[in-house]
Amino acid sequence: MSTRSFRTSFSFATTLPRFHAPSGRDHSVSWADASGSGVESADSRVRKRDSPALRDLAANFAVDAVLAGHADVVRAYADAGRKIPFVLLESIEPSPSNALGAALNVDNVQLGLSAAERLHALGYRNLGYLGIVFNATSANESRMLARYSRLRGSAFERKATELNAPCSCFYPDRTTFAVDESSIRRWVSALPKPCGILAFSDEDAQYLIHVCRDLKVSVPEQVGIIGIDNEAYICDNVIPTLTSIEPDYEGAGYRAGELLDEFLAGNRTHAGAREKYGVATIENRMSAQSISTSANRVARAVEIIRADPANAPTPTVLAQQMNLSLRVLEIAFKQILGHGITTEILTQRLTLAKRLIKTTRLDFGEIASR
Repeated sequence: MSTRSFRTSFSFATTLPRFHAPSGRDHSVSWADASGSGVESADSRVRKRDSPALRDLAANFAVDAVLAGHADVVRAYADAGRKIPFVLLESIEPSPSNALGAALNVDNVQLGLSAAERLHALGYRNLGYLGIVFNATSANESRMLARYSRLRGSAFERKATELNAPCSCFYPDRTTFAVDESSIRRWVSALPKPCGILAFSDEDAQYLIHVCRDLKVSVPEQVGIIGIDNEAYICDNVIPTLTSIEPDYEGAGYRAGELLDEFLAGNRTHAGAREKYGVATIENRMSAQSISTSANRVARAVEIIRADPANAPTPTVLAQQMNLSLRVLEIAFKQILGHGITTEILTQRLTLAKRLIKTTRLDFGEIASR
């Protein structure tokens, strides 16, 4: 299962253990981890509708509705004589005919527009887009990602034109499994600097940071980089940490629940619909920062706070760590963020608490003690 589909499905399954629909009905949610059986594996041989894994799932796992990342799951149930309501995540293929279902896809155009606006607002007057670097391992996923990449790049370039910012879009050769590294290096070297770049995903942005390091191109001073997906395990563990756009996966999970509730009630209003979900937030980290001196100071300070919000240094100690007077750093915070250092420390602690509440089973007392 792709990370994108998993995060949306996980939101659906964990935040709505008993989905309370607008209609007042409750529907129990059963979570089938199909990865072990290979149903959602990237292996295209397993994802075919006639695979033993899919046939076994359809024959032995009785459901009233399906939330899936691939239409073959729905087709397998249909082949087994079960035409059930469904919602497909990140699927560009046609839905099964005469079926009661819908599709939810991320709004790639909004992702491209948002990134161009943010990079330009940070002061980057030259813009670039790096398309998907790494090949998917199934034909269906490869086609979907290629389409997504073009949509994001086209929207990014269109917004750059509106902003009168020169823009260079580069789509690496994906006809083989080898990464087109030499061409990417030439492209990065030739870009006018400073330049703000949107990469197709966090994984591609991480790769781009490594390329810049090899070329001795400083990030974010010469090249500012934004990824997509806000995968914490990537964004927080690369140097510099990666600014990233987070699509509204949680909102998509709720919308999937609403659609399935409609279908289970026999409501066909949205049958066959292909809906989009947009941007939840842009998580600012170190890879894309304002070119101004004050903004860079604030960015470095926020990075120190973000690294360990629970044990963040006091404003006085923070200023000392940055070889600045407390007054200078406090003024910079208010100029750039609109609030002081203490408020930022509290904000980061609340952000950490919210993340722990959503992603762990710690009780409030344990979270507060951190």
